[in-house]
Amino acid sequence: MLGVKVPAYIFMGDSVQLFCDYDMQMDKLYSVTWYKDNEEFYRYVPTSKHLKHSFSMDGITVDHIYSDNKKVTLRYANLLMNGEYKCEVSAEAPFFTTVHAESKMAIISLPKPKDLTKINGGSGVYQTSDTIYLNCTSGESFPAARLRWYINDKMVVSNYDRSEKLRNGLYISISKLNLSISPDHFNNGLMKVTCQSIINIGRPKALPPPKEYKREAVLLVRGSAVAMCITFNFKLTLITLTSTLFLLNTS
Repeated sequence: MLGVKVPAYIFMGDSVQLFCDYDMQMDKLYSVTWYKDNEEFYRYVPTSKHLKHSFSMDGITVDHIYSDNKKVTLRYANLLMNGEYKCEVSAEAPFFTTVHAESKMAIISLPKPKDLTKINGGSGVYQTSDTIYLNCTSGESFPAARLRWYINDKMVVSNYDRSEKLRNGLYISISKLNLSISPDHFNNGLMKVTCQSIINIGRPKALPPPKEYKREAVLLVRGSAVAMCITFNFKLTLITLTSTLFLLNTS
């Protein structure tokens, strides 16, 4: 058995091919069997009338057209597909040798384009010595996002953090920040408060580096007049979703 090729992660709704690499040498192939979390879902038997057979399993849809003795193709990625995948190769008589290899695969669900990371609170005019109370809520995702607060691009500690699992299996993350405003918070009369939502994807130290998905919402507060400008930026390194709130110092 040379090993399996299973992606570390795929995105919700995608299709994926899992590869089983083996060398029978002098043996004759009897069967190739695929398991998810030790439960069989696909079998290939070259001597059978029906070469390919799939078994019912929640969340698993096998595409027989693009599956054979070396690979299995799965359609419609969903959260039930998270887990460990194992390929088992068996030889015919007289030795009936069986070898296997396995690898884990995660399903990633990113927030939808309209499902913004949001900052609530912060309406009105603020002066030094005031306290501002802010809430940040991430978009729905899997896995849950981690939220971080920044004041003028410098990270600060939140007052409260939690993640909530929804009925659809996705998560939202919530963070609260209570900030006592001081003159040092303002730069040319402007203070920038950023809530950054980070979804871990792939292996942190892997090469090439993990991918990034960035989203920003900007709120400008000036007296009683409020203007909002939302922009979207998409990049391809570690996934981040960002909402930014600007507060003008009127003191």
